[in-house]
Amino acid sequence: MLHVASFFWLDPARQRQYQITPEDVRIWDRMVARHLSIPHRRVCVTHRPDLIDFMETVPLDMAKHVPGLCTVKLQAHKPRGVAKEGERVLLMDVDCVVTGDLAPLLSRDPVLGPEHPAMWWKNPNFEVGGRRGFIQGSMQLFTVGATTHLWEDFDPRATPAWLNRRFGGGEQAWISERLNTAYPEPGWDWDVPHWTEEHGVYGAGRLMNGKMGAGVQSELPENARVVFTPGDRSPSQPEMVAAHPWIAEHYR
Repeated sequence: MLHVASFFWLDPARQRQYQITPEDVRIWDRMVARHLSIPHRRVCVTHRPDLIDFMETVPLDMAKHVPGLCTVKLQAHKPRGVAKEGERVLLMDVDCVVTGDLAPLLSRDPVLGPEHPAMWWKNPNFEVGGRRGFIQGSMQLFTVGATTHLWEDFDPRATPAWLNRRFGGGEQAWISERLNTAYPEPGWDWDVPHWTEEHGVYGAGRLMNGKMGAGVQSELPENARVVFTPGDRSPSQPEMVAAHPWIAEHYR
């Protein structure tokens, strides 16, 4: 069984220009339903099921919560946190636009073993300032039980301070450290299974080719399957639709 999961939680400590809303979760749910034909279960992990009454929810475990960071998402790697041991989970952030068939991305699921237990997104935006090996946590594919250490080894009282000194914090920094991909040695190349733009996984900022400003618009690549808007942006913002007019066709 494939479980496609998103997270929704309210955290006043997160200093974002835009806060994810239940409507964003609803649109994400509909986009995935349209673009994933293989059998699957869609679920939202949340502490506010009263706001997410349009789809199945799973209780949010706050044991790894660090105010201001996304460490609650580590729950997906906990046995029975989203699914049972041995089942597959595709974890996606809600702030994305699904534009094509997602099934081919799942076919890249590796032979799960101790060295390569999961698939990750290699975001080119993280290839600057010495961060070339950073995992982008917006999309993850794994079999429950193969990555349990990401949940069990994280200490919300001690680990964040250490991460902030080295990497800037967050669950993706923790994952990068645990996979030994953060701040790689010269000549190091990605040796963990991952998606890139070649597979149709994009970040919205990359589509602007570094050009921002009034009247500047991006074009959707022909091979695009999903475009993420990580950070302080959401596909529902008018300024994002103005910069990426193709959003209006797909984000519904």
